[in-house]
Amino acid sequence: MLDNLTFNVIAVLAMGFMISHLVLIIASRWLNPIALIAGAYFLLSPVSAAVQFTFVGVVKYGRVYATLLLLFVAFFVVRLYRIRATAAAFLMFVGIYVLAGLWSDIPITALKYKGLYFLAVLAGFMLAYSIRDFRDLENSLRILAVAAAIFAGLILFEFIRNPGALVRNNRLAMWDMNPNRIGQTLAPMLILLAYLALYDRSLVWRRTAYVVGSILGIMLIFTGSRGSAGAALIGCFIVSIPKFREPLSILVLGILVGITVLIAFKTAAIDAPDRLLDPNLQNRQGVWTEGITLWKESPFFGKGWVWNERGNEFATANMHSLYLQTIVEAGIFGGLFMVMALVYVVYAGHRMLRTIRDLRVRLPVAYLAVGYVVAILAHGFIEAGTTRGSTLNGLMLPFALGLFDRIPEMLRGEGIWGEQVEYSEDEAYDEDYEEEGDRA
Repeated sequence: MLDNLTFNVIAVLAMGFMISHLVLIIASRWLNPIALIAGAYFLLSPVSAAVQFTFVGVVKYGRVYATLLLLFVAFFVVRLYRIRATAAAFLMFVGIYVLAGLWSDIPITALKYKGLYFLAVLAGFMLAYSIRDFRDLENSLRILAVAAAIFAGLILFEFIRNPGALVRNNRLAMWDMNPNRIGQTLAPMLILLAYLALYDRSLVWRRTAYVVGSILGIMLIFTGSRGSAGAALIGCFIVSIPKFREPLSILVLGILVGITVLIAFKTAAIDAPDRLLDPNLQNRQGVWTEGITLWKESPFFGKGWVWNERGNEFATANMHSLYLQTIVEAGIFGGLFMVMALVYVVYAGHRMLRTIRDLRVRLPVAYLAVGYVVAILAHGFIEAGTTRGSTLNGLMLPFALGLFDRIPEMLRGEGIWGEQVEYSEDEAYDEDYEEEGDRA
């Protein structure tokens, strides 16, 4: 993977390594260091799947390093030690899923690959727990949005430089990335950008989020990834729920989104957009049948790990369903832990929304958390990418789950807990900061 590194490239990488760490140290005086590292993961994650990218091996190691660095800073610098109930429930399931690799045919390799998923999940929870207050949450989401904007810029640069190289089998496949993997990257980015476009206090950030979101939305349509498009629609719909009290805003937003989609369908020179309207799932049925056959071979404890071998490298065999992947690899035993974790997730999400309702608090960010959880779990019916330690879903699902516990804690920190008052996120900031945000 690193055979193409010359001395000059290594020197540039070493310089970039030192500069990035220096920037992290300096920027941490004003911004959440965990969010800064998560922003790097946000960008490295999709590029690490670009098999035709010249330095994809470096990017893969960079993604793993970013995950480990995030955890190191969380535990030893920020000192985040307390695990909340939602994380404990979900990590118990993830732990069983990962440890199932012990009874696979190649346990060491299985633990190496599945262990990356555990680290990504833990990193997602640490990102949520590192949020100090609502101002910090807003800044952290903006950092992730900047990473999404950079990824959009990479796509546009490749389109201008060599548009033919973006397409494979009539679907968007930059650097020979799997179109579904690109879709799985774009969907969580779009949910985040939809939130910022609707609710960010700064007009500049709202407009920027809409422009970047429109670009990524068109790219998502060009991937032809139905599951990712569905996840993005579900997440964006839930995020927009607080705006239902403003029908004019929803109408304008619907018109803008409709125009964007229409432009994508009318200008596309490929068949990918038409694929989104095709309900046929025959391409999944063969994989699902194979998965059920594998599960029947070891129904209670599962196969431990299922993989494909490509040359000297291994890759997890994709069962194209988060839930089927779980019972194939961890059996009914792991499936029970998954069900228990999901039951608690529903309880925790309902508890958070009930708290907000009882306090008459208007917090759209709570719907961002719910939108992420519902969208990613719905996406799991036809894709299993969430169980990879290299996808954005693997990071953003635990981040959203962590907010289920963290948002009530921040309300308590703001002195709102138990008070029957109308409250919005805007009230957590002073006027000087709001003016500074509008100038940003």
